[in-house]
Amino acid sequence: MKIIASIKKDERARYISHLDVQRSLQRTVRRANIPIAFSQGFNPHPLISFATALPVGQTGDCEWIELKLEDDMSLFEFMKRMNESFPMGLTVTNAYKAAEGVPAVATLMQSAQYTACTGDVADTDKLKDAVQELLDGEIIVKKSKKQGGKKLNDVEVDIRPMVHKITVERADDGDIKLHITGRLDASGGLNAELLLRALNEKAEMDALWKINRDSIDIKPFVYTDEAHLHSTNV
Repeated sequence: MKIIASIKKDERARYISHLDVQRSLQRTVRRANIPIAFSQGFNPHPLISFATALPVGQTGDCEWIELKLEDDMSLFEFMKRMNESFPMGLTVTNAYKAAEGVPAVATLMQSAQYTACTGDVADTDKLKDAVQELLDGEIIVKKSKKQGGKKLNDVEVDIRPMVHKITVERADDGDIKLHITGRLDASGGLNAELLLRALNEKAEMDALWKINRDSIDIKPFVYTDEAHLHSTNV
């Protein structure tokens, strides 16, 4: 049985690394007595994987994972056991029984939506102008490059093709919210932190942004059952 599920990582887990979230997920599966399947060979490991990593310091409302189970089980029971065993800050919100032959969830990703918030912007019009300037041209950023586990010199890349849409909103509390849609698939995706760094530079400001990945769009897949967390108190 293959389960494709989504996990919410909230403020309480913001500074937990992706590797530690992976370890926490494996420990939670053991505590919850989920009949997880293991790989074959001399070093068997649980068949659990994330579609993509969420950077340290960011929160996410819909981080897709997939699990291979040895035995069939109710999705509601799966979610109940997992959420009773998860540490604070992590919650399973949706789960699907994937039909036979559904590809890895990482290959289903298409794009992602982010919300970036800050209280450090006084001039909304200046920010909007900077956003439009970025969208009208190249967005050149420096990215670190590795080869053979060694860090090489930073390289300049244009991330404009990764950016699909940016809108600016002034919230009721006075904070600025950027709603960003960007590419995210198995070959890579938009680095929201680099985009916001380029925006700060373009707008000549030093805003501190909080980033939440609101959703990851994936291609439709065939499933035989589904379950959702109805409580909003997570």
